Amino acid sequence: MKDILHPLRIYNLDEGYGAQELSLEGGELDKIFEELETIEHEGIVSTAGGFGLDAYEHLLPYRPLAEGAEERRAAIAALLRIDGRSFTISELSDTISGCGVRATVRETDTPQQIEVRFTDILGIPDDFESLSKRIEQILPCHLDIKYLFAFTTWTMTETQFPTWQAMDTAEISWYDLERSAPPMGDDWP
Repeated sequence: MKDILHPLRIYNLDEGYGAQELSLEGGELDKIFEELETIEHEGIVSTAGGFGLDAYEHLLPYRPLAEGAEERRAAIAALLRIDGRSFTISELSDTISGCGVRATVRETDTPQQIEVRFTDILGIPDDFESLSKRIEQILPCHLDIKYLFAFTTWTMTETQFPTWQAMDTAEISWYDLERSAPPMGDDWP
């Protein structure tokens, strides 16, 4: 503010009441500016991190299953991209990411039937009943959806635990063992 008024040479900006008044007003305007910057930051999906993500999720019919801020942003953005024209396989996969999980969609030989496979999850995802309901609400209703699950193979297990002793030392449960191998990504069996 002082920089704006200084060329006018009307005010004494370095001392006295005018300088104090400008300093106080400028301080208050700086606080307002910082608050507006925070609101702008939280109002844009790609930069939101706290109350902005909560507000977007409150507007949606359900909260995505994603936990981290980056994953939540991606899920919200995917849900906001849904429109009546998202019928290609890649767009359907993108649409499913709105649930907060990474999955791929593949057409089958049967007309109007697709397969959904969770690419970052081994076994059946936690709370699959809720997740499948969300997916079925998002995808076009005329499609018959079949779910495919990837499970740990003996080759994966032998790579991770070359001996029974290594497995005993890890003190891992069967449930955890099913999910311990790295997911296979977008490669379909």
